Amino acid sequence: MSSMLPNSSRMFIFILGLVLIGVGLWGPFGFVPGWIGAAVLLTSLGWGRLHWARNMSGTDRVFRLFLGLMLIGFVLTDRMGPLAGWFALAMLLTATLGRCPIYSVLGYRAPADRG
Repeated sequence: MSSMLPNSSRMFIFILGLVLIGVGLWGPFGFVPGWIGAAVLLTSLGWGRLHWARNMSGTDRVFRLFLGLMLIGFVLTDRMGPLAGWFALAMLLTATLGRCPIYSVLGYRAPADRG
């Protein structure tokens, strides 16, 4: 969808996403604008054009999934602040995609799991 938008419209949607994330982090309206902003931001980036090569093992993905869910639970029970919620979102997103941006920067590619 976003590849069909002109560049000016895509830039507006990108900036709108950043603003909504900022409002969500600021806090007076809760975390909902941040989640909406993240969705808008990802839409503006045109995820359909990206081809991901996985660089995480299955064990790493399962660990990140459990860690993300555990952190979400702590945030929802007010044992941790909203920053932990954003960290949990990153854990869940990388577990789902099977690709870690930090691994990419470091040039790391996890070995295949032994089944």
